[in-house]
Amino acid sequence: MKPPVDEGKIMAIQGLVAHMFGLRTEELSTSRPQRAVTIPRQMAMYLARQETDASLAKIGSLFGGKHHTTVIYAVEKIEALRHADAATNLAIDIVRMNLR
Repeated sequence: MKPPVDEGKIMAIQGLVAHMFGLRTEELSTSRPQRAVTIPRQMAMYLARQETDASLAKIGSLFGGKHHTTVIYAVEKIEALRHADAATNLAIDIVRMNLR
């Protein structure tokens, strides 16, 4: 069972992911298409979906007003990366450990 919606937890996820990738938290909410921002943003959206009960629309709104379909795509993208890339799994595990 997922914990209840907690904007503070989503903000913590954003902060941890941004720090891990050497970004400012605000950069995760921009529409910059550069890979240096896109993958961390998708990872943070994935973690927000996995670690909270927030709706897709709520997660999208906390990432600069992204559409819920963008969040769905991010979750699917990171799930695929987790199967193909050990570094992605490690990064996700590190963020999860720091959330607890």
